[in-house]
Amino acid sequence: MKKIDIIFKLNIIKFFYFNFLKKNIKGKILPYKGAVLSLGKGSKINIGKALHINVGKIKGAKAESYLRLEEEATFNIKNSFKIYYNADICIFKGATLKIGSGFMNAGSQIRCKKSIEIGENVAISRGVTIWDTDAHQIFYEDGRKSVIDKKVTIGNNVWLGNNVTILKGVKIGNNVIIGAGSVVNKDIPSNMLAVGIPAKPVKQIKGWK
Repeated sequence: MKKIDIIFKLNIIKFFYFNFLKKNIKGKILPYKGAVLSLGKGSKINIGKALHINVGKIKGAKAESYLRLEEEATFNIKNSFKIYYNADICIFKGATLKIGSGFMNAGSQIRCKKSIEIGENVAISRGVTIWDTDAHQIFYEDGRKSVIDKKVTIGNNVWLGNNVTILKGVKIGNNVIIGAGSVVNKDIPSNMLAVGIPAKPVKQIKGWK
């Protein structure tokens, strides 16, 4: 995207506010029109190259993207990352979200209650949901209680197809494709195409482009 095009699409007031007045943001943040950011006390955003928010909105549309960090939450972007319109990220109190590089397409959602780590060159397609929490606890008849939060790890060069759901505790390796509509509740090893509900590896691959 040409620099002159970006300037006309940015919310200039928010750009200056978040880049020059907010001390808890380090690096370049590009809030396009319709970007909504909420930063709690003690929260931090660390950006290696650039974070784009609400990319791709059609002129005149009211589409928004939300980025919310609660108290003491941390968002680390190693290189560059793009959040498209109608996307929603919430990092809860004291939690940490780490992303290497890539993009998050329209209508996708990340809910980070404890820890989510996403690698380099990750393509998060439309309608994807990534949660490291169940949000509620289950009490079993034998007295046991479910674990509510568990870290999610997604490797490098991973493509999450449309409407994929990633659940708590999952670890996905490098060079992986998760097919559209799949629900991932178990680990997926590197160099695999995985599909289904629940998602299972069905074919070994070298990668994708």
